[in-house]
Amino acid sequence: AKLRQQSQQASKFDLDYTQQLKIDSATQFSGYETLQEDRAVISALFKGNQPVNTLNADEEGVVVLDRTPFYAESGGQVGDQGLLTLDTNVFEVCDTTKAGAAHIHHGVIRVGSLSVGDVVQAEVKSPTREATKRNHSATHLLHAALRKILGEHVQQKGSLVNAERLRFDFSHTAPLSNDEWKNIETLVNEKIRANLLVETKLMKFDEAKKVGAMALFGEKYGDEVRVLKMGDFSVELCGGTHVTRTGDIGVFMLTEETGIAAGVRRIEAITGAAVIEWMQKQEEKNQALATHLKIKDDVKQVEKILDLQDSEKAAIKMVERLNIQLALESLLKEAKEINASKVLVVKCECSASLLRNLAESLKARMPKSVIVLAVKEVDKASIIATVTDNLTDKIKANDIIKEISPIIEARGGGKADMAQAGGTKPEKLAEALAAAEKYIVEKLK
Repeated sequence: AKLRQQSQQASKFDLDYTQQLKIDSATQFSGYETLQEDRAVISALFKGNQPVNTLNADEEGVVVLDRTPFYAESGGQVGDQGLLTLDTNVFEVCDTTKAGAAHIHHGVIRVGSLSVGDVVQAEVKSPTREATKRNHSATHLLHAALRKILGEHVQQKGSLVNAERLRFDFSHTAPLSNDEWKNIETLVNEKIRANLLVETKLMKFDEAKKVGAMALFGEKYGDEVRVLKMGDFSVELCGGTHVTRTGDIGVFMLTEETGIAAGVRRIEAITGAAVIEWMQKQEEKNQALATHLKIKDDVKQVEKILDLQDSEKAAIKMVERLNIQLALESLLKEAKEINASKVLVVKCECSASLLRNLAESLKARMPKSVIVLAVKEVDKASIIATVTDNLTDKIKANDIIKEISPIIEARGGGKADMAQAGGTKPEKLAEALAAAEKYIVEKLK
């Protein structure tokens, strides 16, 4: 919730306008080696898309530095957050993006003011960056594991890496089976426990391709690229921030796998402390369940829940039968006789799910009849019409539904002996039932 709030706050700056900012300076990124810069010079300030000399307290804006430890959003990794400070003056960085060769620090002056030329201390929020690094490194292990288990047709189609989780889109035509899910998760955790060294090296792009480095989907590369290697398991081009060894990730767990487009699947996962937190919540649920069921054994808990579900279904069916029986006796008394035929047109006080059973029961008790039952709910109306076989030459159930459907804006249909529909204007149900009765009486007379 906090990250969502920060994202919404950052969105106030309308990140698209950074493309309009005229910034000639470049920012040297020092965030691979450090999370803090003591001497970062403010080279430009913007309020909206207009350059300014000073940002004052509570003003939102953009700060451009000559050097920064803040990672700018790219390659699926979110931009860093943190603080820029000068004595008692504080600028809170809510997001970091790129505009050309410059890193753009989006945020708000919390205390005091900052001016162009000021020398500030730039400090990245460490826990957030560390958690993001774990998730980013895990995406590389995940990519390699997917290719190994599903096949080399797997290619990255997009990703999102933040402090909470990782999201990875990849080319594949079918949902993961239970075994594939388990094997992928197991393989990634094996490589984490192996504590592989994570190495980075700057190389010429052609040289990087020769050593088997995979390029990331949607990224643009220059002549010189950064190659990230995790033991002999994964080699990719990546400019993001990463752990020193795979063991720093701690543990990896898949949480969801879905299809997002034709031939494209999406995996979501968590690592490190987030997995521990998830496990603790699961244990709390298990303890609560054990206390409620008075059973500690997991297998017996499942058996007990299945028994309770079966009992509930049986009880629901029994209640439905009793409700139908009670309604049946009452409704039979309301039937009218038209030319030796029984006619029943009525709004029922029951659930829509019981209408069909109730109509069939009434039909069985009235062997020469036309029945129309309806239920009014909050935002819809349900209607069912039945006609005994000995009357379908005079009137048909689907014709009754067709006659009254426009009144309640209903859609539906059926056959001569039974038809039903659902409408979106329940407030006109009484009008529809009156029209149905008039139509039936005319046909029978």
